[in-house]
Amino acid sequence: MRYRWLASFPILLAIATLAIASTVFADPASADALGRFTLGLRFFARFVAVLGCFAAMSVFERGEGTYRGWALLAFSSTLTLVRDLLYRLVFHSQETPMEQGMNATLVVVSNLAQIVAVFLLARAWRAAAIGLAAGSARTRIVTIAIGILALVVVGPAILGHTKTMAGGDFSALPELVASIVDLLSFFLISPILLTALSLRGSSFSWPCALLAACLASWLFYDAADVYGQGATWAGVKVSEIFRHLALNFLGAAGLAQAWVVRGVRRVMA
Repeated sequence: MRYRWLASFPILLAIATLAIASTVFADPASADALGRFTLGLRFFARFVAVLGCFAAMSVFERGEGTYRGWALLAFSSTLTLVRDLLYRLVFHSQETPMEQGMNATLVVVSNLAQIVAVFLLARAWRAAAIGLAAGSARTRIVTIAIGILALVVVGPAILGHTKTMAGGDFSALPELVASIVDLLSFFLISPILLTALSLRGSSFSWPCALLAACLASWLFYDAADVYGQGATWAGVKVSEIFRHLALNFLGAAGLAQAWVVRGVRRVMA
């Protein structure tokens, strides 16, 4: 039951956010307050993601694939949190070369750590899956479908950033790296989701399912950002809602992973 509540938490928080935004901040004069409210929720979600990743990392031994995966996700999430804090509390802009360089470095490093982490976790979980044939028709169909969707969503951004850099503007490098990492991450939704399905009925499926939900939320975040044209819901940007969902699902996945491993150890003790 607690895993179901954990999985429900990001969705319930998103619903509560929209409910508060449409009532407490319904007045157009409250736009600034609504902005501060959603920004606070973003930082809360980033803290949830960091804590969840560290919780998952703490239950594994160094050297294990799952340890490395969660450690890299914790590292990536921490870097992103530090970046947000720096540009909200210290720099307030990205105007100087130093600020731009620091931003680019943090974005590139955190994104590269993220894709390696997701790959390591997908591979480790796949090894534990039962009855999941790599070349099965279901695997191919799901992989192709998600791949096409990912290309439709992220492809235009990759092309746009590539053209910008080809024109000599290398400020688009962080966005290009982030878009490529997003594309690769979305391709990993399929094996992680199918692993969760093959393990359904056991607690081991929850970390896989929640991480798949995290990646799917990022996919919808990119779709809203590319095709939504700044669309809002109750005054909150739709892309921001999916950002919160993705971060909270990541934190939930980490907590679920920690609970599963500790539960197994208690049984074996």
